[in-house]
Amino acid sequence: MRRLLLLLAGMILPAASAAAQDSYPRAEIFGGASYFRSPVSVGYKFVGYNFGGWHASVSGNVHKNFGIVADLAGQYGHYSRRSYEYMLGPRFQYRSDHATFFAHALYGGLTALQDSDSEGTGFLMAYGFGVDVNLGKRVAVRVLQFDYMADRSHDQWGRDLRASFGVVFRLGGQR
Repeated sequence: MRRLLLLLAGMILPAASAAAQDSYPRAEIFGGASYFRSPVSVGYKFVGYNFGGWHASVSGNVHKNFGIVADLAGQYGHYSRRSYEYMLGPRFQYRSDHATFFAHALYGGLTALQDSDSEGTGFLMAYGFGVDVNLGKRVAVRVLQFDYMADRSHDQWGRDLRASFGVVFRLGGQR
């Protein structure tokens, strides 16, 4: 009986150790600043506008390499122009001891405003990637998130670029 218990302990302990090494957070919350470049039509020409703003996201991790992310952002530019993005989609991640690399495909909507008037609401999709550098188990710095965005409003497609950086908080016990 004693040998059987030692044999079982010898099988279970390495498996528990391997499971502990394969741990990951259940949720990650990102908050930071963003830079948004958007072409805007002025008469018959498109002029590029630069926007600065905020960016936030919440990711629920289903697996150490896969999560679902909800992404929200607000951008503010010249001539009282504002843009708000809201998207949802899958995120694929590679986690190392020092950093997390990710790529995502997000889909949702965009609302553009000038002064208090709405310029339009449309469909928005974003394909992007980023890098989070770990400061500890619960905190990381997102050194870069870059998104190529395409929006459909006013019966035409627009193309935008967004770059973000900030802080990532990892919540809920490690799985």
